[in-house]
Amino acid sequence: MDSMAHSDQGEEGYFTILGMVLGFLATCLIGVFILGAYSKFPWLDVLSAAGPLVIAIGVVVAFNNHRQTVKRMQRDEQVRESKSYLDEAINTLERSFELLMGGKKNINQPPNDRLGWLSTARTLLSYEKIKDLISIRDHRLIIDEQEEYWRKRFYDVLQSNAVGFDVEYYHGGIAHKIKATIASGQQPPHTVNSSPPLEPRSLAVIYQFSHWPEGKVDPVEKVDVAERLSKSEILAGNRGLRKRGRRD
Repeated sequence: MDSMAHSDQGEEGYFTILGMVLGFLATCLIGVFILGAYSKFPWLDVLSAAGPLVIAIGVVVAFNNHRQTVKRMQRDEQVRESKSYLDEAINTLERSFELLMGGKKNINQPPNDRLGWLSTARTLLSYEKIKDLISIRDHRLIIDEQEEYWRKRFYDVLQSNAVGFDVEYYHGGIAHKIKATIASGQQPPHTVNSSPPLEPRSLAVIYQFSHWPEGKVDPVEKVDVAERLSKSEILAGNRGLRKRGRRD
């Protein structure tokens, strides 16, 4: 898990070993205490006097074991909750894209449906709240990667249709649908159902999500091109790549 989990596991292992050692010593001292009560050996009397210490050690061992058990249960519960939020966050991203595309997989342009865009925006806002509940570092790394994947999907769809998304598209269905029908060489239908204009706030949420977050560092910027292309087998037979790499 994350660094906190590894630290806790190391501490737990330390206290487990310590508890075993102290438990063994306590058991030995209890045995000595019992023997001292029925024996006349002076050294046993001395060891028997350590009875209160034996009790104290037993209390310390029991307390540490209880504390570690509680911490382990709390950590396990935190991991379960974080994993649950991670799964739901991923599902929410998938649903948001599906809603934008009207539930269809064989189209390249999202329908200019007001409810569809509103539902997409609401789902993306819900995703942001769910993501904030993910507490385990490894889980946050996973959701960041998933978010980048779906951001690219949104970006590709919106940018590839930037020309087709004219003012008529955003203002509703009837004009855009008639224009699209005529452009395809078909006669417009006798009746065309119109839809209300797209909600500006839903547009803001969706378009913002599709772009690289402001202030986020691009890991590619830290890449050392020369170091990564220094392996001869990478550039072997690829003159274009070799020339392109040398330009920078």
